[in-house]
Amino acid sequence: MTQSSNFLKQKLEGIHAALMQAHADSTKYAPSITGAEREIINRSLLSLILAPGYRVGTGTIFDQYGNDSGQVDIVIEQPFSISFPISSDQNRLFLAPSVCAALEIKSNLATQGKKAMDKAASIKELFRTSVKGDDFHFLDEISIPTFIIGFKGPSTEEGIENIYKSFSNKFIPNGILSIDGAIFYGRAPGQNGFTIAKGKAASLFAFLQCVTATLQHAGSNEFKLDKFQSLIGKTRILKS
Repeated sequence: MTQSSNFLKQKLEGIHAALMQAHADSTKYAPSITGAEREIINRSLLSLILAPGYRVGTGTIFDQYGNDSGQVDIVIEQPFSISFPISSDQNRLFLAPSVCAALEIKSNLATQGKKAMDKAASIKELFRTSVKGDDFHFLDEISIPTFIIGFKGPSTEEGIENIYKSFSNKFIPNGILSIDGAIFYGRAPGQNGFTIAKGKAASLFAFLQCVTATLQHAGSNEFKLDKFQSLIGKTRILKS
């Protein structure tokens, strides 16, 4: 193994250790703080790897048909998009077409896995683009990529598959990362089949690779917000 590749592995293992230590501290000293786990992922992982220009927040996503997700732990928003603050800059109202990815964070997937899957389904049910009954769309083009992260959770493929239940369900999340279990199971939009990675460094890297591919996929799609006008009121365009 070359020195550079060894350094990358050590760096990833260091991030893994920092995540677990921060979670242990929050559980021991501040178990009642709302959003502590979300802040750990944002501060100790996403803020370290996301390029400038992406806004990361928490809040509710809604689509042009008026459907909403309810509160979502982490939302990654496309550059040059708009969202609306609710009580604070971090808590926002997001428009579905401008969302790159959504993440649901849980302390323990053994006890909170079903709740995370239900939230993922409510996000995946939203439409990022206008859909008509006779139109054909790939699901990856119209749904919001969604990931679940558990600080504690399964360490085997079977354990992750038990959370997924069925891979034929179109509302399943794009990926599940079990940090303490050191396993990632997921796919980026447009990818055939799932990536499975085991080990502290390998699982983190596979998750980050999948998120990166997801952001690239979202960036290649032009998003339009004109359909939201129907929720607000009539707008006329005067042609010259």
